[in-house]
Amino acid sequence: MTQGRSLAVLSPEAVSPIRQTASRLLSGDSTRPVTGHQVFNGSRLKFFAELSSPKTIDVSLSMGGSNDSSDDQAPARACQDELSVMRLAGELSLCSELNQGLMLIRAGANRLKLGLGGGLLGASEDKFSPLLEWGDLAEGQRVPTCPRLDIWCQRTGRPHSSHPRLPGIAAIQTVQPTALMVTAPLISEGGIIGVLYAVHDSQNELPEEEERLAAFAAGISHGFGKLRALRESEAGPSGTALEESIAGQLNRSAVSGRPFTLILLN
Repeated sequence: MTQGRSLAVLSPEAVSPIRQTASRLLSGDSTRPVTGHQVFNGSRLKFFAELSSPKTIDVSLSMGGSNDSSDDQAPARACQDELSVMRLAGELSLCSELNQGLMLIRAGANRLKLGLGGGLLGASEDKFSPLLEWGDLAEGQRVPTCPRLDIWCQRTGRPHSSHPRLPGIAAIQTVQPTALMVTAPLISEGGIIGVLYAVHDSQNELPEEEERLAAFAAGISHGFGKLRALRESEAGPSGTALEESIAGQLNRSAVSGRPFTLILLN
């Protein structure tokens, strides 16, 4: 067992939950990282324990005041987030319809509690259009169809957080500039195929939530890209392209004097 602070200086009450955790890990009753805390002598002991090998447990300890309000469950939540995104990526890989995939993405975002709410924007040649929303968004926080250059992460190809204290540096220019928002691009085959955004009520949350949203975007990009390409291939040529093709065949038929057959399949 490795540790960041000697357990000998701690009271038996403080050491007890750590020993119980070690016993569970070694016995195989728990294979996931475990976090906890114990208050003694007016201070809070926080620990994070995980099995690094079949016979080795890593325990990290930190001390704080008894009124310490930091997130004790951050390492465990990161692990849970990763497993949830991996599971969602697997589910998307089995989808055959874009609408079914969008429902899975919405459920995954709600399960991970990505902000107060958010949405997914799909990319076209010169704009982004809303495909889905999750959570509880106010009217001024919903992102409508907007030009690609209105979204900072589209320009940089990296996640971006809004800076309400700096006028003009919003995550998405189309919405109110004071909105606390995080955006992350969905990248597939070297191109940006969409953007995720999440709205928050505290500026202190933005750095951590930027990482969470970026991980979610990375996890769903491949599956979303596959479903998007499948939808486009099923849609067939655009009306303009079809009209041009028919006009070309008519011209060739007029020149050659031979008829041609047009078959439409739905």
